Amino acid sequence: MPQPPARARRSRTPVWAAAALGSLLVLALTVPLFLWFSGFSCSDVRTRPGAGGGHHDAAPAPGPGHPFLAPGAWAVGDDARLVGGFEDTVTLVSDHGPTVRAADDGGLLWWVDTGVRAATAAQAGATVLIAAGDVLAGFDARTGDRSWCVRGFTDPVTDPGAGDRLLARADDAWHLLDAADGTVIAVPGPDADAHVLLSEGRVSVWDDTGFTGYDAAGGERLHEVAVEGVRDLAHVEEVTVLDLDGELVAFDAEGERSWRAPDFGLGGCDVHGAVRGFEGLFLAVADPEGEPTPVALTRTHAAEVWRDGPEVDLCGVGQGVVGDRLFLSTGSVVAADGPVAHPEPDEVDLRLEFAPNGVLSGMGPTRTFHPAPEEG
Repeated sequence: MPQPPARARRSRTPVWAAAALGSLLVLALTVPLFLWFSGFSCSDVRTRPGAGGGHHDAAPAPGPGHPFLAPGAWAVGDDARLVGGFEDTVTLVSDHGPTVRAADDGGLLWWVDTGVRAATAAQAGATVLIAAGDVLAGFDARTGDRSWCVRGFTDPVTDPGAGDRLLARADDAWHLLDAADGTVIAVPGPDADAHVLLSEGRVSVWDDTGFTGYDAAGGERLHEVAVEGVRDLAHVEEVTVLDLDGELVAFDAEGERSWRAPDFGLGGCDVHGAVRGFEGLFLAVADPEGEPTPVALTRTHAAEVWRDGPEVDLCGVGQGVVGDRLFLSTGSVVAADGPVAHPEPDEVDLRLEFAPNGVLSGMGPTRTFHPAPEEG
């Protein structure tokens, strides 16, 4: 059979190469570039039912645990952290990744598998939020079924009292999202380096020159306040309290200044947004630049109700209200009429982490879950 000239045979190679290159270019145009480089997508965030991946059912609580909480229901390893809860489920993160457990006995309902990619978790209402790489996904707390997934969002911020709202970073800005479906409600923080606080049904975005408040439900801007020297900010019910480097200044729901309290601060612990109101009060510190002393102030006028020595440690990662008492993550417990308990000696770890349906306390080598008391 006659063969084509050698020149013709050689000339096909560049044609084939050009065709292959064209196909690659078409593929590159149809697939986002970040998929080529990250190799991680929504399909890589998977949930698994039951035990596995280093996760097991919880063990019985080793004892009653914290003396001012309901008796412990179950216990897990001391690497576990409580990141949320909803009715009959509890969400934890450990060295093996996020898990969702039954609140009554700690049985493992489902866990998150992202391969070798580290994952963090948060919770907003009935939605468990999983962040891994630049993927953010929402899952039904009870079933583990994925409700939605988006690319480009990181660092989810939630609050037990904020319902189904969350904040997340994307495109160098803070976005307010609906946790139920992942839709963006508003962009309250155009600067991703600004501090944000989501609590009491609103969002505050602040830096050292002032703050802007937004409604968490619809994202509408409520007020914008310019004030120099802001060190910290807290929501105490409808009042926004600013720590202005040696004094507290409060603004009401309309953004109008309501009171000023010289020589007080919010703790100076570099833990933003940890202050919560209880029984019409909130905790601050007197003489923040000298020898700080914890005090209880009224949210309406900053009237001092009581003060205590330095054994009430404010420098934790959060506060939670259980019944009519305020529990600090450092182990201190206070009531409207004064302190109830102080941290145990150093050899007993009483770290506290809070969810709407319970508290996780650190007790030696384990973490014990205490269910919230029944209301009514």
